[in-house]
Amino acid sequence: MRDQIVFDCPEDMPIGILMVTKDEAIKCDVSTRYNQSLIGLCTPERKRINFVVRDFSLLPNVPIFKEGEEYYFI
Repeated sequence: MRDQIVFDCPEDMPIGILMVTKDEAIKCDVSTRYNQSLIGLCTPERKRINFVVRDFSLLPNVPIFKEGEEYYFI
């Protein structure tokens, strides 16, 4: 498991890429967990965010993924 997710950023505005629960994705509600679920930040200087999916983490606060599970991003 070393898939890669690539987020292409809009050119005209900074936005955060968040990993959320299924319920939060359906409701588009991340008001309570913004800092805990932020996985990347698009800025004028950063046009693309590359995110590697791994089943282990070398750093604290980096998501760990399990094969067969579903994950959601906003």
